Amino acid sequence: MCGIGGFSLATRSRINARSLSNALLAELDVRGGEASGYAFQTNNSTSVFKKDVAGAKLNLRKMPKNTKVAILHTRLATHGSVKNNANNHPVQSPDQSISLVHNGVIYNHSLVRSELKTQLPEVDSSVIPAILEKYGRDITQFSMLDGDASVAWLDDNDRGVLRVARISHSPLTIAQLRDGSFVFASTEAILNRALARLGLTADFIFSAQERQMFEVRNGRIDSQIELPDTDPQFIDRSWTSSYSHYRNLTSGNRNYGYDYDYGYDSQKVISSIWGDIYINSDWDYDPEEFDDLPMVEGLFWNEYGEYFTLEGEYVGTIHDLLEMGFVREDGSTIPYSDSELYRLF
Repeated sequence: MCGIGGFSLATRSRINARSLSNALLAELDVRGGEASGYAFQTNNSTSVFKKDVAGAKLNLRKMPKNTKVAILHTRLATHGSVKNNANNHPVQSPDQSISLVHNGVIYNHSLVRSELKTQLPEVDSSVIPAILEKYGRDITQFSMLDGDASVAWLDDNDRGVLRVARISHSPLTIAQLRDGSFVFASTEAILNRALARLGLTADFIFSAQERQMFEVRNGRIDSQIELPDTDPQFIDRSWTSSYSHYRNLTSGNRNYGYDYDYGYDSQKVISSIWGDIYINSDWDYDPEEFDDLPMVEGLFWNEYGEYFTLEGEYVGTIHDLLEMGFVREDGSTIPYSDSELYRLF
Protein backbone atom coordinates (compact mmCIF):
# COMPACT_ATOMS: atom_id res chain seq x y z
CA MET A 1 0.00 0.00 0.00
CA CYS A 2 1.50 3.32 -1.15
CA GLY A 3 -0.03 6.74 -1.59
CA ILE A 4 -0.12 8.88 -4.71
CA GLY A 5 -1.29 12.43 -5.24
CA GLY A 6 -0.74 15.50 -7.33
CA PHE A 7 -2.33 18.36 -9.17
CA SER A 8 -2.76 20.38 -12.33
CA LEU A 9 -3.55 23.94 -11.33
CA ALA A 10 -5.70 26.29 -13.39
CA THR A 11 -3.80 29.01 -15.23
CA ARG A 12 -5.02 31.76 -12.91
CA SER A 13 -4.95 29.67 -9.73
CA ARG A 14 -3.33 31.35 -6.74
CA ILE A 15 -2.79 28.10 -4.85
CA ASN A 16 0.71 27.75 -3.40
CA ALA A 17 1.98 24.55 -5.01
CA ARG A 18 4.49 23.88 -2.27
CA SER A 19 1.85 24.19 0.46
CA LEU A 20 -0.55 21.95 -1.45
CA SER A 21 2.18 19.36 -1.98
CA ASN A 22 3.10 19.41 1.69
CA ALA A 23 -0.54 18.91 2.73
CA LEU A 24 -1.00 16.00 0.33
CA LEU A 25 2.27 14.29 1.30
CA ALA A 26 1.55 14.63 5.01
CA GLU A 27 -1.86 12.99 4.60
CA LEU A 28 -0.56 10.33 2.21
CA ASP A 29 1.88 9.13 4.87
CA VAL A 30 -0.84 6.90 6.36
CA ARG A 31 -0.49 4.72 3.25
CA GLY A 32 3.28 4.35 3.61
CA GLY A 33 6.00 6.46 5.14
CA GLU A 34 9.20 4.57 4.29
CA ALA A 35 10.10 6.92 1.43
CA SER A 36 8.52 9.81 -0.45
CA GLY A 37 9.08 11.93 -3.51
CA TYR A 38 7.73 14.34 -6.07
CA ALA A 39 8.17 15.51 -9.64
CA PHE A 40 7.14 18.82 -11.15
CA GLN A 41 7.41 20.48 -14.53
CA THR A 42 8.34 23.88 -15.86
CA ASN A 43 8.23 24.96 -19.49
CA ASN A 44 11.78 23.70 -19.91
CA SER A 45 12.22 20.57 -17.82
CA THR A 46 10.96 18.01 -15.34
CA SER A 47 12.54 17.90 -11.87
CA VAL A 48 12.44 14.82 -9.62
CA PHE A 49 13.25 14.67 -5.92
CA LYS A 50 12.89 11.63 -3.61
CA LYS A 51 14.31 10.34 -0.37
CA ASP A 52 13.86 7.57 2.21
CA VAL A 53 11.87 9.77 4.61
CA ALA A 54 8.17 10.17 5.34
CA GLY A 55 6.24 12.61 3.17
CA ALA A 56 5.70 15.05 6.02
CA LYS A 57 9.50 15.33 6.39
CA LEU A 58 10.35 15.67 2.70
CA ASN A 59 12.12 18.90 1.68
CA LEU A 60 9.98 20.78 -0.84
CA ARG A 61 12.20 23.81 -1.32
CA LYS A 62 13.17 22.75 -4.84
CA MET A 63 9.54 23.11 -5.95
CA PRO A 64 8.68 26.70 -6.94
CA LYS A 65 5.57 28.01 -5.21
CA ASN A 66 4.03 28.84 -8.60
CA THR A 67 4.42 25.29 -9.95
CA LYS A 68 1.35 24.29 -11.96
CA VAL A 69 1.71 20.52 -12.33
CA ALA A 70 3.19 17.94 -9.98
CA ILE A 71 2.95 14.30 -8.88
CA LEU A 72 3.62 12.99 -5.35
CA HIS A 73 4.26 9.65 -3.67
CA THR A 74 4.64 8.04 -0.25
CA ARG A 75 5.95 4.49 -0.18
CA LEU A 76 5.35 1.21 1.63
CA ALA A 77 8.01 -0.95 0.01
CA THR A 78 7.18 -4.35 -1.51
CA HIS A 79 10.06 -4.73 -4.01
CA GLY A 80 13.42 -3.04 -3.68
CA SER A 81 15.06 -1.39 -0.70
CA VAL A 82 14.18 2.23 0.02
CA LYS A 83 17.90 2.78 0.71
CA ASN A 84 18.47 2.52 -3.05
CA ASN A 85 16.83 5.72 -4.21
CA ALA A 86 16.27 4.31 -7.72
CA ASN A 87 13.56 2.12 -6.16
CA ASN A 88 11.70 5.10 -4.72
CA HIS A 89 9.11 7.16 -6.54
CA PRO A 90 8.74 8.90 -8.86
CA VAL A 91 10.26 6.12 -10.96
CA GLN A 92 11.60 7.10 -14.37
CA SER A 93 11.80 5.57 -17.82
CA PRO A 94 15.28 4.43 -18.93
CA ASP A 95 15.81 7.69 -20.84
CA GLN A 96 14.36 9.68 -17.87
CA SER A 97 11.79 11.38 -20.10
CA ILE A 98 8.85 9.95 -18.12
CA SER A 99 8.43 10.32 -14.34
CA LEU A 100 5.70 8.19 -12.76
CA VAL A 101 4.17 7.41 -9.36
CA HIS A 102 2.39 4.13 -8.66
CA ASN A 103 0.18 2.75 -5.90
CA GLY A 104 -0.07 -1.01 -6.15
CA VAL A 105 1.93 -4.11 -7.02
CA ILE A 106 2.78 -5.37 -10.52
CA TYR A 107 2.69 -9.14 -10.04
CA ASN A 108 4.23 -10.01 -13.40
CA HIS A 109 7.05 -7.43 -13.42
CA SER A 110 9.65 -10.19 -13.96
CA LEU A 111 7.79 -11.36 -17.06
CA VAL A 112 7.51 -7.78 -18.37
CA ARG A 113 11.22 -7.20 -17.76
CA SER A 114 12.03 -10.15 -20.01
CA GLU A 115 9.97 -8.52 -22.78
CA LEU A 116 11.54 -5.08 -22.33
CA LYS A 117 15.12 -6.42 -22.36
CA THR A 118 16.55 -3.45 -20.50
CA GLN A 119 18.14 -2.98 -17.09
CA LEU A 120 15.67 -1.48 -14.61
CA PRO A 121 15.61 -0.77 -10.86
CA GLU A 122 14.43 -3.62 -8.64
CA VAL A 123 11.11 -1.95 -7.78
CA ASP A 124 8.22 -3.53 -9.70
CA SER A 125 6.84 -0.10 -10.67
CA SER A 126 9.84 0.61 -12.90
CA VAL A 127 8.35 -1.48 -15.72
CA ILE A 128 5.46 0.97 -16.21
CA PRO A 129 7.39 4.02 -17.51
CA ALA A 130 9.68 1.62 -19.38
CA ILE A 131 6.66 0.28 -21.28
CA LEU A 132 5.58 3.82 -22.15
CA GLU A 133 9.03 4.68 -23.48
CA LYS A 134 9.59 1.44 -25.45
CA TYR A 135 6.20 1.49 -27.16
CA GLY A 136 6.04 5.17 -28.05
CA ARG A 137 3.59 6.22 -25.29
CA ASP A 138 1.05 3.68 -26.56
CA ILE A 139 -1.15 3.14 -23.51
CA THR A 140 -2.76 0.06 -25.04
CA GLN A 141 0.48 -1.64 -23.99
CA PHE A 142 -0.74 -1.40 -20.40
CA SER A 143 -2.35 -4.72 -21.33
CA MET A 144 1.07 -6.16 -20.40
CA LEU A 145 0.48 -5.31 -16.73
CA ASP A 146 -0.96 -7.92 -14.38
CA GLY A 147 -1.44 -6.41 -10.96
CA ASP A 148 -2.90 -3.55 -8.98
CA ALA A 149 -2.17 -0.06 -10.19
CA SER A 150 -3.21 3.53 -9.93
CA VAL A 151 -0.61 5.73 -11.58
CA ALA A 152 0.17 9.30 -12.58
CA TRP A 153 2.98 10.59 -14.75
CA LEU A 154 4.65 13.56 -16.38
CA ASP A 155 6.26 13.37 -19.82
CA ASP A 156 9.08 15.61 -21.07
CA ASN A 157 7.73 15.07 -24.59
CA ASP A 158 4.41 16.67 -23.64
CA ARG A 159 5.10 19.17 -20.87
CA GLY A 160 2.24 20.66 -18.90
CA VAL A 161 0.03 17.58 -19.28
CA LEU A 162 -0.76 15.45 -16.24
CA ARG A 163 -1.82 11.88 -16.94
CA VAL A 164 -3.66 9.97 -14.22
CA ALA A 165 -5.00 6.42 -14.52
CA ARG A 166 -6.65 3.79 -12.40
CA ILE A 167 -5.52 0.69 -14.26
CA SER A 168 -6.83 -1.91 -11.83
CA HIS A 169 -8.01 -2.25 -8.27
CA SER A 170 -5.92 0.36 -6.40
CA PRO A 171 -8.10 3.34 -5.36
CA LEU A 172 -7.90 6.77 -7.00
CA THR A 173 -9.93 9.87 -6.09
CA ILE A 174 -10.18 13.08 -8.12
CA ALA A 175 -11.35 16.56 -7.14
CA GLN A 176 -12.13 19.64 -9.21
CA LEU A 177 -11.63 22.81 -7.17
CA ARG A 178 -13.66 25.98 -7.37
CA ASP A 179 -10.79 27.85 -9.05
CA GLY A 180 -10.77 25.27 -11.86
CA SER A 181 -7.80 23.25 -10.58
CA PHE A 182 -7.52 19.45 -10.64
CA VAL A 183 -6.22 17.60 -7.56
CA PHE A 184 -6.03 13.86 -6.92
CA ALA A 185 -5.04 11.43 -4.16
CA SER A 186 -5.39 7.75 -3.42
CA THR A 187 -8.52 8.07 -1.28
CA GLU A 188 -11.30 10.56 -0.70
CA ALA A 189 -10.53 10.84 3.01
CA ILE A 190 -6.91 11.74 2.32
CA LEU A 191 -7.88 14.24 -0.35
CA ASN A 192 -10.48 15.93 1.85
CA ARG A 193 -8.08 16.24 4.77
CA ALA A 194 -5.34 17.70 2.58
CA LEU A 195 -7.68 20.30 1.07
CA ALA A 196 -9.03 21.17 4.50
CA ARG A 197 -5.51 21.96 5.70
CA LEU A 198 -5.40 24.80 3.17
CA GLY A 199 -9.04 25.84 3.42
CA LEU A 200 -9.69 24.73 -0.16
CA THR A 201 -13.10 23.62 -1.39
CA ALA A 202 -13.90 21.10 -4.10
CA ASP A 203 -16.81 21.60 -6.48
CA PHE A 204 -17.01 17.82 -6.83
CA ILE A 205 -15.06 14.69 -5.89
CA PHE A 206 -15.33 11.28 -7.53
CA SER A 207 -13.62 7.89 -7.48
CA ALA A 208 -12.15 6.87 -10.82
CA GLN A 209 -13.37 3.58 -12.23
CA GLU A 210 -10.95 0.83 -13.17
CA ARG A 211 -9.46 1.05 -16.68
CA GLN A 212 -9.90 4.83 -16.83
CA MET A 213 -7.22 7.35 -17.76
CA PHE A 214 -7.45 11.15 -17.71
CA GLU A 215 -5.30 13.69 -19.56
CA VAL A 216 -5.33 17.02 -17.72
CA ARG A 217 -3.99 20.42 -18.76
CA ASN A 218 -4.27 23.65 -16.74
CA GLY A 219 -6.69 21.96 -14.36
CA ARG A 220 -9.04 20.84 -17.13
CA ILE A 221 -9.65 17.22 -18.13
CA ASP A 222 -8.93 17.29 -21.86
CA SER A 223 -9.71 13.63 -22.46
CA GLN A 224 -10.88 10.46 -20.75
CA ILE A 225 -9.58 7.22 -22.21
CA GLU A 226 -10.54 3.60 -21.61
CA LEU A 227 -7.61 1.30 -20.90
CA PRO A 228 -7.32 -2.33 -22.07
CA ASP A 229 -7.71 -5.42 -19.91
CA THR A 230 -4.66 -7.55 -19.14
CA ASP A 231 -3.52 -9.65 -22.09
CA PRO A 232 -3.93 -13.30 -20.97
CA GLN A 233 -0.41 -14.15 -22.13
CA PHE A 234 0.99 -11.75 -19.52
CA ILE A 235 -0.86 -13.17 -16.51
CA ASP A 236 1.77 -14.59 -14.18
CA ARG A 237 0.31 -17.87 -12.89
CA SER A 238 3.10 -18.24 -10.34
CA TRP A 239 1.36 -15.58 -8.24
CA THR A 240 -1.70 -17.73 -7.57
CA SER A 241 -0.78 -18.67 -3.99
CA SER A 242 0.27 -15.19 -2.86
CA TYR A 243 -2.00 -13.02 -5.01
CA SER A 244 -4.38 -12.13 -2.18
CA HIS A 245 -1.49 -11.27 0.14
CA TYR A 246 -0.29 -8.48 -2.11
CA ARG A 247 -3.74 -7.39 -3.16
CA ASN A 248 -4.66 -6.79 0.47
CA LEU A 249 -1.39 -4.92 0.96
CA THR A 250 -2.13 -2.70 -2.01
CA SER A 251 -5.72 -1.89 -1.12
CA GLY A 252 -5.13 -1.06 2.50
CA ASN A 253 -7.11 -4.06 3.68
CA ARG A 254 -5.38 -6.54 5.98
CA ASN A 255 -5.93 -10.18 6.83
CA TYR A 256 -6.42 -10.81 10.53
CA GLY A 257 -3.42 -12.18 12.40
CA TYR A 258 -0.60 -11.31 9.97
CA ASP A 259 2.45 -9.13 10.47
CA TYR A 260 4.10 -7.80 7.32
CA ASP A 261 7.82 -7.16 7.76
CA TYR A 262 9.94 -6.20 4.76
CA GLY A 263 13.09 -5.44 6.72
CA TYR A 264 11.86 -2.06 7.90
CA ASP A 265 9.04 -1.32 10.34
CA SER A 266 6.74 -4.24 11.05
CA GLN A 267 3.16 -3.40 10.09
CA LYS A 268 0.59 -4.71 12.56
CA VAL A 269 -3.00 -5.81 12.09
CA ILE A 270 -5.94 -5.96 14.43
CA SER A 271 -9.47 -7.16 13.80
CA SER A 272 -12.61 -6.17 15.66
CA ILE A 273 -16.24 -5.24 15.14
CA TRP A 274 -14.95 -2.08 13.45
CA GLY A 275 -13.44 -4.15 10.65
CA ASP A 276 -9.86 -4.99 9.72
CA ILE A 277 -7.75 -1.95 10.58
CA TYR A 278 -4.13 -1.34 9.61
CA ILE A 279 -2.06 0.31 12.31
CA ASN A 280 1.59 1.09 12.83
CA SER A 281 3.10 0.26 16.20
CA ASP A 282 3.96 3.95 16.63
CA TRP A 283 0.36 5.13 16.25
CA ASP A 284 -2.16 5.75 18.99
CA TYR A 285 -5.30 3.70 18.31
CA ASP A 286 -8.77 4.56 19.53
CA PRO A 287 -11.49 2.13 18.33
CA GLU A 288 -14.20 4.73 18.96
CA GLU A 289 -12.77 6.68 16.02
CA PHE A 290 -14.37 4.12 13.70
CA ASP A 291 -17.78 3.88 15.36
CA ASP A 292 -19.42 5.83 12.53
CA LEU A 293 -18.37 3.37 9.82
CA PRO A 294 -21.48 1.36 8.95
CA MET A 295 -21.07 -2.39 8.67
CA VAL A 296 -21.99 -4.10 5.41
CA GLU A 297 -22.29 -7.85 5.78
CA GLY A 298 -19.69 -9.64 3.68
CA LEU A 299 -17.36 -6.66 3.26
CA PHE A 300 -14.20 -5.57 5.02
CA TRP A 301 -13.39 -1.91 5.50
CA ASN A 302 -10.44 0.15 6.67
CA GLU A 303 -9.87 3.43 8.47
CA TYR A 304 -10.18 5.39 5.23
CA GLY A 305 -13.79 4.34 4.65
CA GLU A 306 -12.80 2.00 1.79
CA TYR A 307 -14.73 -1.26 1.42
CA PHE A 308 -13.47 -4.59 0.02
CA THR A 309 -14.87 -8.03 -0.67
CA LEU A 310 -13.69 -10.94 1.46
CA GLU A 311 -11.26 -11.77 -1.36
CA GLY A 312 -9.68 -8.31 -1.13
CA GLU A 313 -11.37 -6.83 -4.21
CA TYR A 314 -11.86 -3.07 -3.86
CA VAL A 315 -15.56 -2.14 -3.89
CA GLY A 316 -15.59 1.58 -3.21
CA THR A 317 -15.80 4.23 -0.53
CA ILE A 318 -18.67 4.63 1.88
CA HIS A 319 -20.00 7.32 -0.47
CA ASP A 320 -19.96 4.82 -3.35
CA LEU A 321 -21.99 2.38 -1.24
CA LEU A 322 -24.50 5.12 -0.43
CA GLU A 323 -24.95 5.83 -4.14
CA MET A 324 -25.34 2.10 -4.87
CA GLY A 325 -28.04 1.82 -2.23
CA PHE A 326 -26.31 -0.65 0.11
CA VAL A 327 -26.06 1.86 2.97
CA ARG A 328 -28.73 4.28 4.16
CA GLU A 329 -27.93 7.83 5.20
CA ASP A 330 -28.61 6.89 8.83
CA GLY A 331 -25.82 4.29 8.65
CA SER A 332 -28.02 1.18 8.56
CA THR A 333 -27.24 -1.36 5.86
CA ILE A 334 -29.22 -3.26 3.26
CA PRO A 335 -28.34 -6.95 2.70
CA TYR A 336 -26.92 -7.81 -0.68
CA SER A 337 -25.50 -10.77 -2.56
CA ASP A 338 -22.24 -10.76 -4.46
CA SER A 339 -24.09 -11.17 -7.75
CA GLU A 340 -26.14 -8.04 -7.04
CA LEU A 341 -23.00 -6.10 -6.20
CA TYR A 342 -21.05 -7.10 -9.30
CA ARG A 343 -23.92 -6.23 -11.59
CA LEU A 344 -23.40 -2.60 -10.60
CA PHE A 345 -19.86 -2.54 -12.06
